[in-house]
Amino acid sequence: MQFGGEDPAAFLERNAARVQSVHHKDFGADREPIDVPVGTGNVDLAACFRFAQSRDIPQLVDQEHFGSDVPGELQKVCQMLNGFAQNRKDTVSFLNVYDVKTGAVRTVASFDRVIEAPNWLKNSDTILYNAEGHMYVYDLNTNTERLLDTGSCDQCNNDHVVSPDETELAVSHMTFDNGGFTSRVYIVPMKGGEPRLVTPNSPSFLHGWSPDSTEMAYCAFRDIDGRQEVDVYTIPVNGGAEKRLTKGGFNDGPEYSPDGKYIWYNAANSGLMQVWRMERDGGEQTQITENRRNNWFPHVSPDGKQVVYISYGPEQLEPHEHLPNMPVELWLMDADGESQHKILSLFGGQGSINVNSWAGDSMRFAFVSYAILEDPK
Repeated sequence: MQFGGEDPAAFLERNAARVQSVHHKDFGADREPIDVPVGTGNVDLAACFRFAQSRDIPQLVDQEHFGSDVPGELQKVCQMLNGFAQNRKDTVSFLNVYDVKTGAVRTVASFDRVIEAPNWLKNSDTILYNAEGHMYVYDLNTNTERLLDTGSCDQCNNDHVVSPDETELAVSHMTFDNGGFTSRVYIVPMKGGEPRLVTPNSPSFLHGWSPDSTEMAYCAFRDIDGRQEVDVYTIPVNGGAEKRLTKGGFNDGPEYSPDGKYIWYNAANSGLMQVWRMERDGGEQTQITENRRNNWFPHVSPDGKQVVYISYGPEQLEPHEHLPNMPVELWLMDADGESQHKILSLFGGQGSINVNSWAGDSMRFAFVSYAILEDPK
């Protein structure tokens, strides 16, 4: 198509209803279609990849070999494609509210940038989220946005939690250490001010603050016996040693139940990512969902009766991945694991509902959906 004078990405958009799979080739000459490694020639690989990913369409690399290391050549292309999966350029974000009783979705606001991970403050109609490394609060009554002062924490990611009394905010803040970026947990006054460090060890990604205000739960990457393990840890809010609660597999998204007795989380111990629950001290680790999907980030309603979580298809990604820019589903179930059912399909994924976003009345929750500008020019 490129050699014939057609824009492949534009062609795909025009014929979206007919496209069943995308086969990537490339060429690097103006007059003759000379094969070159995919991604090094004239075809806009990123745009074609983004088209297929956003519609969950299979993609294949159709490439001649250009040396003796054919597997290595293909691995480079796959790494390039995986890199595009995290590219969120030209993204529009929509802040939405879901009504559990009616099933209605209300779009509160749209943003010409990526916003992520809404927290709904229980004592007001205010939603907090991160964007471009900073934290913002959105007033639902006045439809206004305000930047929150987080001091030196200016690289906040989508893992943040408000204290039970809503006077403090805990954030996961990215820093550059030993040649790479890592994440640690800090606490900042909600009124603004300088943060204080909670987790000296890293990487640590916050998800839960205990109802009694004494403890935090987070996902941590740690070197255990010469290999990296990803587990749920807890740590005292006022300082102390971290405690490892899970062992083996990939464990993430820990969040306390409203009564403080349990920690909900997701784990890939059974092959696919599923929702689990354990006692606060790590005992009685129990798998709650067992469907053929990858289920992430369970969030318990304030009344303790319902749990909402985000779900990826089994072939969309690896169980340990939760990527952006994908068709995903939101599921709802009772706190005992019964009545598991899909409530919504959306374009989103990473950033849509990473942290607890239930309103105080347990009848609504916030989430973020996304759209990619087809013609950013």
